[in-house]
Order: sequence, then structure tokens, then C-alpha cells
Amino acid sequence: MDNASSTNAEFWQMTFEDLAELVLRNEQFSMRPIAMQVLADRAQAESENLSILANALEDLDPSTRRRAARTLAFCGQSARSLLPLVCQLLRSDTIWTVREAAASAIKHICWPAPALDSSDEIPLQLVESVLLDRESLVREACVHALKACLKDPSMAESVTATIWRRLEGGMQHPHASRRCRAVSALCDLMNQDPTVVARCIAQGLRDSHWKVRRTTVQRLADRPNLVFSQSGRRFILPELIKRRFDQNGIVQKATIETVQKLQASCQSRKVEMVLKGLTVHPSPFSALSFVLHQFELSETGETELRQICQRRLKWQADTL
Repeated sequence: MDNASSTNAEFWQMTFEDLAELVLRNEQFSMRPIAMQVLADRAQAESENLSILANALEDLDPSTRRRAARTLAFCGQSARSLLPLVCQLLRSDTIWTVREAAASAIKHICWPAPALDSSDEIPLQLVESVLLDRESLVREACVHALKACLKDPSMAESVTATIWRRLEGGMQHPHASRRCRAVSALCDLMNQDPTVVARCIAQGLRDSHWKVRRTTVQRLADRPNLVFSQSGRRFILPELIKRRFDQNGIVQKATIETVQKLQASCQSRKVEMVLKGLTVHPSPFSALSFVLHQFELSETGETELRQICQRRLKWQADTL
């Protein structure tokens, strides 16, 4: 028997209480990942042991709470009875690493196992954390859970619709930081409903606050599939072109950097030429002339773009 198998066997021979103490509370334990998996396997095999993990979720030590949540992620759907406690951690724990572990646990407990009911309580809790949590890694973990939720074929359409409605509502929030979080989440969820996402991204590119416009532009840099999709060409690309002439220099710079990154991924020669033209034409009117000859904008889009160029030109003259 090799060392790993021998160690694994030792963990199985320990009492569940002793193993839980070792995994959850021993700060100097180097074999924690292996032991945590054994702890989760034993909790699944002996459901009465879940009560020990439930108590650990409410421990005063944040490290214990975090490790308990990580163990429950290994337990999967066997830990569904503890979802209320895990959701409470995500909602109100003061330590962000605990909230991140809770979000990951929710994902693995709920999905890809079929939904047991059509309740929207857990998905909406994830959306709330995406919009409200101040820590980016917590929001990222919640987005991963939402991806799994939206892919679940057993999830009720009403729940899915509510998720999108809440995220779209985040784009209307009076605080720019909330709108930035909403647009970031929508970019990450782009494959779930491209049309809804494209409309919201276009809205972010038109936002009144420069930070929201910059965030939206930057999030598009590594998403050529979204920008050049049918919905992206219709809603996103015309707005991205306009940001090249944004009155805020930071947004302009971010747009040029994004366009240059998109160029490398572009499959369409025509769009590639447009993107290249936007980076080399310093004058709004020369860039506009190039774009209109290469890229078919709708009549409304062309009019709006002309107006933006005219305003930009006037602004440049006023500041000389």
C-alpha cells in the first residue's frame, strides 16, 4: 500500500468527530485537502454526521466556517439540508473568504443535480450577492453558481426570467458601482442569453458615468464571440465605435486598447478593417468616414454616430 492510500485509510479509521476536528480546526494540518475529501465522503455515507458540519458553519472562528463550507461543496447534493445555513453565510458573514466558500458550496450542492423545486430563493440570493458584495472574488464565485443554475434544464422558466430581470434591474441602479457589477456579471453570463446580454452591454456603453462605460469597454476585450455575434454586431459594436470618440479620455484609451485586442481575434476582414481604422484615425470625421464606408450601420446608428463626432469636434475646438 502506498503512502497516499495508507494515509487515506487512516482518515477512514478515525472517528468522524476526530477527523472533523483535524480538518476544520487544526491550523498546521498539511494533509487537509485529502482529509477534507474523506470527511465529505463520510458525511455523505452517514448523514447524521452533517450536524457536526452544521455546527462548524456557525463557529466563531472564520477559518472553521470557511473549511466547513468547502467540505460541504465536496458533499454535493447530500448537503441540501444545510443550504439555509450556507446561504446565511453568503448573505451576512463579515469575512469575504467565508462568503466565497459559501457561494462555491451553493453551486456544488445545487447543480448539476436536478432542482428539487422551482423556488427562486437561492438564485436570487446569488444575484443579490453579485450586485451587492464588495469583494470581486465573492461576486465571481456567485456568477459561476448562476452559470450552473441557468444551464439547469429543470430550472423553471419563471426563475430564469427573474434572474435576468434582476440583473437588468442592476443596470438601472442609481449608484455607478452597482451598475459596474451588473455589467460585469452580464458579460460573464453572455452564453446563457446573448440577446439579453448584448442589449444590456450596449446600455453600459451608453451609461452616463464614465466608470461604467470604461468597465463595459474593458470587459469586452476578451469576449470577441459576444462582440461579433449577431446580437453583438447589432447592439454592441456600434456603441463600441462611439466610445472611440468618448469625451472622457480614460474611456477613449480603454476603447482603443479593447479594439486592439479584439482585432487579434476577429474572423471578419471587414470588421477587422473597421477596428484597425478606429485606432489609426485621430480625427472623428476621418474615422467616421472610414467606418461608414466599411461597416453597415443602421440609419439610426449612423445618425447617432455623426452627432457624437460633431459634438466631439466641437468639444475639441472649445478646449484649444
